[in-house]
Order: sequence, then C-alpha cells, then structure tokens
Amino acid sequence: FKRGVQYEVASGTMIPNWGEKRFVAVGEQGEVRKMTAQVCEVNKALLSVSKVVSARNRVVFETGSYVEDRMTGEKMYLKEVGGMYMIKMWVKKGF
Repeated sequence: FKRGVQYEVASGTMIPNWGEKRFVAVGEQGEVRKMTAQVCEVNKALLSVSKVVSARNRVVFETGSYVEDRMTGEKMYLKEVGGMYMIKMWVKKGF
C-alpha cells in the first residue's frame, strides 16, 4: 500500500491511491494470472510493462502482440486500439 501517493491523470487532476488489491484475473482465452494492483478512481486499468517483464513474462509489440509467460509459454494476446495495447481481463469471483 502506497499511503499518501497520488497519481496525475491526463487532465492534470491528482487522484489518491486507495490501497493495494491482490486478485486472480482471467483472460479471453481462459488464461489465469495472479495480479497486484494499486486501487484508484480510473475508468481503465494500466499495466506497467517493466513490472510485467520482471514477473517472468515477455511482452512483444508487433503484428499479433502478446504477453508471454516465460515459464509456461502461455500467451495473452494484446489488441492495439488507437495506439494503445489492451488485454481484456475479468476478476475471478471468490478469489
């Protein structure tokens, strides 16, 4: 938990960090990932590529972009939309 931390959003407004949440996320193809997120009031969550890579993953940005688990080889495909790369994920109930 990053007490007292605030983030600046695109409009320049500062928003507070409300804490940290650990959860299980499920991708479109049924991929399961344990995740840790900083909680704040946003419409879309962001992933840190450096943190994804430090958690034993490879991130590839090209035709057919993806995040690959280096241990299992499992890939979660990214979709490029307006210059942003997205992964659809859902939080698993009962985590």
